[in-house]
Amino acid sequence: VTLQDSYFSSQYSWLATAGTTYYFKIEPISSGSGTAYTLQTIQCTQDAYEDDDTSATAKPIVIGAAAQSHNHCEDGHDWVTFNAVAGTQYTITAANVGSAANVQVRLYDATGSSLLVTGSSAQGGKKNVITWTAPTSGSVTVEATEQLGTLWGPNTDYTLQVQ
Repeated sequence: VTLQDSYFSSQYSWLATAGTTYYFKIEPISSGSGTAYTLQTIQCTQDAYEDDDTSATAKPIVIGAAAQSHNHCEDGHDWVTFNAVAGTQYTITAANVGSAANVQVRLYDATGSSLLVTGSSAQGGKKNVITWTAPTSGSVTVEATEQLGTLWGPNTDYTLQVQ
């Protein structure tokens, strides 16, 4: 659920529990002309790969397959894993689809603790790409995160592909 006001253009997002009633208290910070606002709730549905919010819960991604569709509905972190072959070059691409998407990809070792390489922007910021040649064979993990680390919720859809 995302609450968004029209006056300050701020928003607050959280993952609501089904069947729960929520109450909101809204207090003005000033009064008078120009203090009207609109409050709306927006639903965001988690992608099919949740729970994938840590390197330990990373989901497999198939090399050369069609791009996976992800979003940052309930948080700004998604992880995938694949087995790399020594000497093989890989291209990892995150393409922003949603109007609020701003994805950054980072490649880590199998444990998700040692950063190997960070993606760079392409196509005017609509994509974030890593091109990497595996020095050894083994499992690696990829973190796809919202670049600013603060935005998640609706319209954060992106695709992720390894070739």
